[in-house]
Amino acid sequence: MFEKIQQYAQENKMKINYKKTKLMLFNPGKTRDFLPRFTFNGDELEVIEETKLLGIILTNDLSWSSHVKYMVTKANKKLWALRRLKRLGSKTTDLLDVYFKQVRGILEQGVQIWHPGITNIQRNKIERVQKSALSIILGQNYKSYNRALKTLKLESLFVRREKLCKTFAKKCEVSPKFSKWFKRKVKNVTTRGKVNKYCEIDARTARFENSPINFLIKLLNNN
Repeated sequence: MFEKIQQYAQENKMKINYKKTKLMLFNPGKTRDFLPRFTFNGDELEVIEETKLLGIILTNDLSWSSHVKYMVTKANKKLWALRRLKRLGSKTTDLLDVYFKQVRGILEQGVQIWHPGITNIQRNKIERVQKSALSIILGQNYKSYNRALKTLKLESLFVRREKLCKTFAKKCEVSPKFSKWFKRKVKNVTTRGKVNKYCEIDARTARFENSPINFLIKLLNNN
């Protein structure tokens, strides 16, 4: 892999900065957890356990706890704007607009990647941010989360994530580049029940079962 990267760099008249090159080994196991040493052309590459890539926190144990904590912390800090605007007498529509653009967008960035793999506890932490936002927007009129959703004609963040993932799956299904992710299932003429459109990936672990591509396949099969 490193040889290919170096060859590509040379062909395109580029030079790899090994001091800024990071290496991450994805290892969900805990019994044999250690950081190995890698050298390339005499330069040692730094092995890291966590990094931010395009706004997504990736860890070598394939857990989303760090990313969820990052999102929730960042989104909660943005709630001060709603509190300030509420005190100044802003309209509900204006408060919602600020929430959509300044808060909810943070909680839905890269949702197609991490949504299938988060736990129920992490889902509740994310949902709690919207609960706080609606409580600020409605003020004394806030009675419960479900009633607030109906009053403001909103959906829970979980429902929105499911829809966003399904929309993404449908776009990938017709994409010349990403349609190869889905393998069509051969129909059995003797089967009377519903036949899945695509073959699901055989998974031995729950982590692999909830992997992004397998989740997209399930969404298309249930469509």
